[in-house]
Amino acid sequence: MRPDFGWGLDELFKEIRGKVFGVLNGLDYKEFNPSSDKLIKRNFNQTFDLILNFKDLDLKKNNLDVFLTLPNSKGKSVKICGIVGDELEKQAKECCDEVILNTDLKKYSDKKLIKKISKNYDFFIAQANLMGQVASVFGRTLGPLGKMPNPKFGGVLLPNSSIKSVVEKLK
Repeated sequence: MRPDFGWGLDELFKEIRGKVFGVLNGLDYKEFNPSSDKLIKRNFNQTFDLILNFKDLDLKKNNLDVFLTLPNSKGKSVKICGIVGDELEKQAKECCDEVILNTDLKKYSDKKLIKKISKNYDFFIAQANLMGQVASVFGRTLGPLGKMPNPKFGGVLLPNSSIKSVVEKLK
């Protein structure tokens, strides 16, 4: 160790040489790996951005709005809430984590209850003929969160469709 790199701490480092270990200008990942250390608190959700450049595509003329299905799961279990009528009630109770029937939509007039349910579920699927009611009850909360049922990812169901295939696709 050179004195000019320790800013006068070279005597202290000589005393504790056997007690301290490390790698200059970095971490020894065999001894300490911060990504797997359970004592380090992480206050963020890890995300990534995907940037695609398209040749010969004018976005001013052609609107591009795409939902991608990734080949692997997110690593955590996905919770799905189904908003359906009597026709799909039985299927929804088998597949979804919670089912809200069209007759129960009147109960969700309280904003706190709507916010609570929107935080508990990752996806919301709804029957197509109920979308007007769903939009009026849940739209102000689910819309800004990006959780409003959307036909582009299969979140809006016809009364005779299969819920199981949509739920499997979302998970």
